[in-house]
Amino acid sequence: MIWKYQNQNIEINKDNQDDRVELGVFGPRLDSESILGEKIVFGEDDQPEPTMVTEYPRTLSSDSFFNSSIYPSQSFHPYFSTSIKYSVIEDKCKDYILYVLPNSFFVDVYQLKDKFSDEQIKVWGETDLEIPFGVASLKWGSLILIAKQSSEDLCEFSLPLHMRYQPAISGNTQSHVFARAPWPFVIRVCESIKNEPREPLFAPTPLPLSLLFPSTTEIKYLLPKQEFLRSTSWPREVVKVPIGQLSHLKFVEWWTIIVALAGCAWVIWIALKKVSQWRYKGDNDKID
Repeated sequence: MIWKYQNQNIEINKDNQDDRVELGVFGPRLDSESILGEKIVFGEDDQPEPTMVTEYPRTLSSDSFFNSSIYPSQSFHPYFSTSIKYSVIEDKCKDYILYVLPNSFFVDVYQLKDKFSDEQIKVWGETDLEIPFGVASLKWGSLILIAKQSSEDLCEFSLPLHMRYQPAISGNTQSHVFARAPWPFVIRVCESIKNEPREPLFAPTPLPLSLLFPSTTEIKYLLPKQEFLRSTSWPREVVKVPIGQLSHLKFVEWWTIIVALAGCAWVIWIALKKVSQWRYKGDNDKID
């Protein structure tokens, strides 16, 4: 826990007797990354000990940025396109794009295997191609991690998506529903030189990144260009998905029967026509 300095009493209750309570006071700042301070471990130290902590920057400079879009915005098979501009390329680091897709979206893993190598793309979560929205066993959706392959400072990636069929709702007269997906995370992952954990001060690596990469790595974020950020919310894309109406079910049933009967009648008519042609041809052969 972190408190801004105030003249007040702080009470800490330990849930477990084996818990370790450590208090630190930080300041002044030496540079953009280092902060001087003192710390004391209650029950172990008699006096505070000098210490220095390192606060690693979490974002790349504003000269590096990206933007994303889903096109077409009304389709069952859109693309999630991401364009990235890097101001600096670091040889010892790897760049990734992480898509966090809600359950309304999914990717075809077989389609991706045909287009990309296993080293370039990895998929976790729900990938069933047939089940509709709301029936999937994993309600949260899926994760797609893309590894940047080229060394160029400008790159673009288009991820083929598919939309799940939305359930029809009784009394609903809308012809479409809106499915929303957040912009991806564009990150740079660098191995720690000292090969030791490099957790940024006061800002631990969030899920799912903390599960995808070891704690000995340093993760930096690429932010969207300022003009794409609205207030403090992360940008999202919206896809318009067609939806059926239960009031149309009777018409669909009747027209299905009519079309099926018409198809059967056409097949029978063609068969009878062929039989009559064979008979006519056979009679002519007998006359000759």
